[in-house]
Amino acid sequence: MNFTEAKHEFDNQYGTATEYYKGQFFYSIVQSGLFAKDYIGREVQFPKGHKSSAPLKLDGAIFGDKERNFQTLADEQLQEFIQGR
Repeated sequence: MNFTEAKHEFDNQYGTATEYYKGQFFYSIVQSGLFAKDYIGREVQFPKGHKSSAPLKLDGAIFGDKERNFQTLADEQLQEFIQGR
């Protein structure tokens, strides 16, 4: 059995583990103490500005500015989207 066959068999039996590994990755970042958990966003989406454009989707992001955390950035992006900038 080669790797591809083994992976396919594993996925069929247990399902894909992508979400588990993403969770473990972000958990390890928070536990490392390098970043505060308030500055880490998982499954982050930002509108691009045009109504027909698909939003920018990120698996995760680390924000470094205390005053411009995830919520304030999301609010600013939403306001710009609404105003059509």
